[in-house]
Amino acid sequence: SGTSADISGITTSAAFQEGRITIQGDTAAAAVDLLAAQAGESVLELCAAPGGKTAGLAGTGAKILALDVNSYRLALVTTGLARLEPDAKVRLAAMDGTQALAQGAHFDAAFVDAPCSNTGVLAQRPGARWRFGPKSLRDLCELQARLLEEAAAHVRPKGRLVYSTCSIEPEENGQQIAKFLRSHPEWSAGPSHEHLPLPDPEHPARPVSVDGGFAALLQRS
Repeated sequence: SGTSADISGITTSAAFQEGRITIQGDTAAAAVDLLAAQAGESVLELCAAPGGKTAGLAGTGAKILALDVNSYRLALVTTGLARLEPDAKVRLAAMDGTQALAQGAHFDAAFVDAPCSNTGVLAQRPGARWRFGPKSLRDLCELQARLLEEAAAHVRPKGRLVYSTCSIEPEENGQQIAKFLRSHPEWSAGPSHEHLPLPDPEHPARPVSVDGGFAALLQRS
């Protein structure tokens, strides 16, 4: 992370304009790395907008089907990919991730960047604190479970899935994964990462230097 001046210097650089670099937080990058997508693999991504993780997945050479229910936000994915990799193997579709695909569609891997309470990124999204409460958390957990079910149903045997949030709430993270595994014995838990927002020791006036969030790898037997 850096100051607005630092970021402005990056975004006006030739490397950024030519698509040779991009800006992504450590927590988001770690979630993408956890999937370890390989060139030529087919990957289903649910809740793709605004597309930072889509770009990371596309950079591996995998073939991505990126879905998001919001067509306006999905346009942001198109814009970002056009700068980074015009020939990236990414197909975009404005579809509801909880009921998106035909039953026979299967992928080598899936990535679910689930809608969440945003409690790990309140420095960037302060309005999220006013939307957070018992009912909103309950509704989000129900949606996350449906997205996880949908993605898992389209992963081939021996495939894998990453579930990711920018939340630090146990109900949205570890408890969500544990509930899924209890009802899906064909899946097992792989590594997981849980990040808490961290202050920047060199710049104490900044809200955080690392975003909070969670990512877990699941593997199908």
